[in-house]
Amino acid sequence: MATIYIHKNEEELGPYTEKEIRMHWANGLLDGEDLAWEADMEAWVPLKNFFSAPHTGHTTHPPPSPPIDFHDEPSGPSEF
Repeated sequence: MATIYIHKNEEELGPYTEKEIRMHWANGLLDGEDLAWEADMEAWVPLKNFFSAPHTGHTTHPPPSPPIDFHDEPSGPSEF
């Protein structure tokens, strides 16, 4: 079963199954702009594009997390 990682609010979360990701998205805990990655992907992609993103089978560790934008105000702790 695929393990999917999420990058949300400057944190890496997971691993999760596809079923868990879809459930959290449907319940509003994730949104389409959160980033997702799984072992055969070369880069993080927005969740809204994740299930249609090409999977190459070349990588086994997540790429570095996206850079932090220090201009944004933190929204407080996330409860995921």
